Amino acid sequence: MESTPSIDQEEVVQYAMSKLELRLEDTSRDIFCKFPLQKLIPPLSVRVDLSFELNRDEAVFLEGLLVASSMRTVYSVPKHQQYFRGGYPSEPFVAEAAARAIFTWCHAKGLGRTGSTLPPAEQIEMIIATYKTNIPSAISQWLELGLIDQGTREELVVRMLCTLAHDIAILKNPDHEHVNAVLSGVSGDVSFSQMIRVEDFLRALISEKYIGDVLDARPSNLRGEMLRDAFKDGYVHFTQFVKAGDKSTITDEAIYLLFLRAAAIQGYGNMASTDFVIPVWIPTNNSQYPDRWSMSAIFIQVKNRVNKQFIPIDAQETFQFFTRPQTQNGRKLPYITIVMKLGNLAAEQKKAPQPEVKQVSMIGGTRQQGQQAGRQTNEAQKNMSRELSQITRSQTLHIHPRHEIAIKGCSSRVYNVLGDEDNCHYSNILAHKDMLAEHPRSEDRVEAVRRMKPHWVASSSYHWAKMNKVSRLGAEVVIANNNNHNNDDDEYYENTNEEAEEDMVVVNQYSDTEDAGAEDTDTEDVS
Repeated sequence: MESTPSIDQEEVVQYAMSKLELRLEDTSRDIFCKFPLQKLIPPLSVRVDLSFELNRDEAVFLEGLLVASSMRTVYSVPKHQQYFRGGYPSEPFVAEAAARAIFTWCHAKGLGRTGSTLPPAEQIEMIIATYKTNIPSAISQWLELGLIDQGTREELVVRMLCTLAHDIAILKNPDHEHVNAVLSGVSGDVSFSQMIRVEDFLRALISEKYIGDVLDARPSNLRGEMLRDAFKDGYVHFTQFVKAGDKSTITDEAIYLLFLRAAAIQGYGNMASTDFVIPVWIPTNNSQYPDRWSMSAIFIQVKNRVNKQFIPIDAQETFQFFTRPQTQNGRKLPYITIVMKLGNLAAEQKKAPQPEVKQVSMIGGTRQQGQQAGRQTNEAQKNMSRELSQITRSQTLHIHPRHEIAIKGCSSRVYNVLGDEDNCHYSNILAHKDMLAEHPRSEDRVEAVRRMKPHWVASSSYHWAKMNKVSRLGAEVVIANNNNHNNDDDEYYENTNEEAEEDMVVVNQYSDTEDAGAEDTDTEDVS
């Protein structure tokens, strides 16, 4: 996996790159093949597993074009033949070719004509900025045009975040000889089929403000070492996402085989508690090559509602992930769980402004540190940390250390793969729009349509009603002050229109003193 590809392998990758382009044999139909940032459509379809809309002629045409010219495969065609079901098979060479195609485009776009004269470090930053801005922008535009299936947008965002973190971690690796060769003009190819240290992947994914808290986190289900120490020799290795057809895929044996094929898992169907699984290899006994007994994983759960409670992820209880017999002596491999509460829907409905981010207090620090951090946190942060703690304390303690991370929000405050100016792209992707979102007329015309009640919303749908006390729905109030006024109405109205909670990252750590109901005591950090 770390060796330099052979000449034959390079030829295969180069040929695959040449096929990942949109082209028409009948040039007279070129007018139908004009999509924004269309050079990115084939490679991103491979990397983030794009699904296309089935009820739009443009989307069906585009997918057919990908089949005809860009190696997309037809899996099945319904009897009515109005559309087909397709995708890209799990082929490491194709995924590598797609990664290189994206890099080639971002390299040309980011550096332009003059960027190649800059120092390598500045070139890398310009290329990474192009990744961060143009890839979400492309996905957002394709969604706006109705080309991409909107039913899986939350999962699509997570695949995009993880793919960006993977590629950026490779580009930022100062020891990557291929990157240095490209920037110096010696070679034109960068290999993305490389193993990446877990810490480097997390640093690329999570913002600088919170990455220190994450790496210093200790397990939530037993006493153990910090995440940075537990995974100091751990690697991730994925250039594609494959669908899990059933529960059997979530075992160390299957993860080992998928690690060799540079594939991460996305849930398919009704997967309990986990939406994504990224294989992790933690070498044991100085082993130079992966095996099933040295495999762990990063389990990711996705939510698009801030206040929606998550299901705790227990790799052993839910999936029987680690299959090493208990009679064998060996290291108890740790694993990581990440809950991504994207939360865009709640923020949009409440019409709250983008909040500032407060520092999240760490569980298990010294009393003085806890008091100082506690004074800086708001009630939302306390509730989120308490939610994590109550759930994990009710679980049976297991032998494999579990490092729990919860990320709330989808902005540059919490994700390092987002630039400050890129938040709007993700908001557009995640936004759940009603039937009037694309109405071309002014707001007063749209309000007139709302009064026709295509769906019931406050206050447009209740303009005809007259209430005898304060209305939660925006209806006309005939008698605002009467003896039967119920204060619960005001309380309900306030609660349903409260501001969205702040973007933050929370880590949950084991505390036996909390289980016993004892007071917090000073603890000493032992490295």
